[in-house]
Amino acid sequence: MLKKVMPLLFLIATLNTINALDGVSVGLRVGADASFSAVKIHGNGTTYRKLTISDAFNQEGVNPFSVGMLLGVFSNLEFNENFTLHIGLNALLFRQYHDDIALDGEELPIKRRIFSHSFDLDLIARLQSNSIQGLYLGLGLGPTLATKPRGSIPSLHLNAPLKRGKIHLGLNILLDMGWSMSISEQDNQFIQLGFRGAFDIIGLTQKKPPKNCHSEVYALMTPVSMGFSVAYLYRFTEEGNW
Repeated sequence: MLKKVMPLLFLIATLNTINALDGVSVGLRVGADASFSAVKIHGNGTTYRKLTISDAFNQEGVNPFSVGMLLGVFSNLEFNENFTLHIGLNALLFRQYHDDIALDGEELPIKRRIFSHSFDLDLIARLQSNSIQGLYLGLGLGPTLATKPRGSIPSLHLNAPLKRGKIHLGLNILLDMGWSMSISEQDNQFIQLGFRGAFDIIGLTQKKPPKNCHSEVYALMTPVSMGFSVAYLYRFTEEGNW
């Protein structure tokens, strides 16, 4: 008797799980990440941000702008036709900061490149024209972690972790918008074209160091970034589940 009942219970549990997935979608994204990165420095017992966005345009030998790669996985939980909770995990690769430094024995400043990778968790509330396809707009928050920075001097073929370098932990305010379009007759597979703006509160509010502060590079953070991506999305439905 038990052998007959167990398969039936398993079938019922499987069907309930499938129905519970209705309105849940999962996806993969790939794209470009345009970022403004700033060096976090340590001095006088505290941390500072080396330059602001305005400094970047006025300070010679400094270039905090770079374009890297965006890779992500995500899930959307639909509460109704117009409201969705977006949960995403993104890898932002090869964020860079360039500056000129003076080295002993060198007459002219040497160009240095500092780079790291960031990993962001996104929690975004989205409003959309409908749950299947069309325009969507969202706002959210999420932690960001930047790996320990590495420095390189291309002209001298040097590439190594920065001494005393540490990870950076920040908190992003997120702006998310884009367009979703169906690519299947069952309306369960989609392509999304998306824009993601991230503003690290910790990076934006970090103070500049005093003039006489003796400091060293501590971490790399990204106060502002913009991502442009293409995503593939699979949406579970009662009619078209796997």
